[in-house]
Amino acid sequence: MTKSKELSKDIEDKIVNLHKARMGYKTIAKQLCEKGTTVGVIIHKQKKHKMTVNPSVWGSMQDFTSPELHRRILSISRQLGPSTCTGPSETDGRRPAQEAI
Repeated sequence: MTKSKELSKDIEDKIVNLHKARMGYKTIAKQLCEKGTTVGVIIHKQKKHKMTVNPSVWGSMQDFTSPELHRRILSISRQLGPSTCTGPSETDGRRPAQEAI
């Protein structure tokens, strides 16, 4: 299922501030006219990552490599082409055919 909408940063900050003021999920959801699960997700994200906005790339190669190294890795992988395994080997798990007598 796709996301229907993203909340603005100021609404997410309001959710976090209201939660820090000891308000519950349902109360915050009713006050801001948002779903309770949405409020819970925002609070959980803030507790886990200490921020409410998503970084530009989650888990991308750019997180731990420079752009130049990223380009080199991609160009080398394109030069190598698909994996070197071209198909089933001679012994792919089947017994060899028996010769007719």
